[in-house]
Amino acid sequence: MFIGVPALFREPKRANEGQMPLSGRWYANFLTVLGNGRFVLFLLIFSGYWIVFWQQYLILPIYIHDYVDPKANTEMILIADPIIVITLRWR
Repeated sequence: MFIGVPALFREPKRANEGQMPLSGRWYANFLTVLGNGRFVLFLLIFSGYWIVFWQQYLILPIYIHDYVDPKANTEMILIADPIIVITLRWR
């Protein structure tokens, strides 16, 4: 994504806008965003949360199958979390 977005994304033209900034301008804009430490910290925390969250669905079934029990029903293990969240949610 770090390489793909700057290389492939083009901002759509707006009717009331003049000329688009130079293609090298995205680099300066990107450095402006990275200069905001609080925003970068937010991105790191938020990204880290989702990486850990998705490991439950990507790595856990492989780990259970390879190291715990090859005949384990990993589908039932994975649906336990959503079922508990749905049934025990606060109103």
